[in-house]
Amino acid sequence: MKTPIKITIAMIVLLIGCIGPACIPKRALHRNHTVEFRLAESKMSDGLTEQTLANSDEKIYLHKEAIITADDIDEAEATHGRLGDYLVNVRFTGDGARKMEKATSENILKRLAIIIDGKVLSAPTIQSTISSSCQITGNFTKESAESVAKSINGE
Repeated sequence: MKTPIKITIAMIVLLIGCIGPACIPKRALHRNHTVEFRLAESKMSDGLTEQTLANSDEKIYLHKEAIITADDIDEAEATHGRLGDYLVNVRFTGDGARKMEKATSENILKRLAIIIDGKVLSAPTIQSTISSSCQITGNFTKESAESVAKSINGE
């Protein structure tokens, strides 16, 4: 009978020790969108799922397992690029950075699909190892870059 009370008290102390929004990872505040980064191929093969790239007729073939999910993303933000364009900066959690580093270092020159709510936003070719952060570029307007960042953040 005393053990459950001690466990309950311990849990309360842990919760009290960290109060406020600063103690909650931003990615945990909202979960209104699904976000995945998956390896992709340009040709169909066993075990792959066909998808069409957003705003395109291009077919892409996705591996089943996600390398990164929303839980592995710390934050995304829309920013103004050097060339007057807009892009989305994505920062990964420590665990997410380790997953990205491993997957991208082993798959240079392969494609990595960025999927939001089941739709393939883009599928760039991995040019080099990615770890703690990346940029999603494209023909973004300010509004579309902000929309993508909000979706990645789960808003």
